[in-house]
Amino acid sequence: MYKLDQILRNFRDNSKNTTISEHEVSLGLQKFNSRKDSGPDNISPLLLKSCHNELCNVYQHIFRQCINVCDDDDDDDDDDGGGGGDD
Repeated sequence: MYKLDQILRNFRDNSKNTTISEHEVSLGLQKFNSRKDSGPDNISPLLLKSCHNELCNVYQHIFRQCINVCDDDDDDDDDDGGGGGDD
């Protein structure tokens, strides 16, 4: 999960201009080293690499949602948090 957090932090500044295509995700999945062990999610890199065509749309959607959450978090940080009232 650390790598995902780091990637998302890198996208925060430029996320409004960032697009991730299915093709880019597919290429990324194809680059996995299929000889490595599964990660903490117990998903084999061989499985991800072998099923890249089927998974690229799903992972693209997940990545876009993560970027949107970062955008929403950045917008919330800009709020003054005062509750909007002059008591």
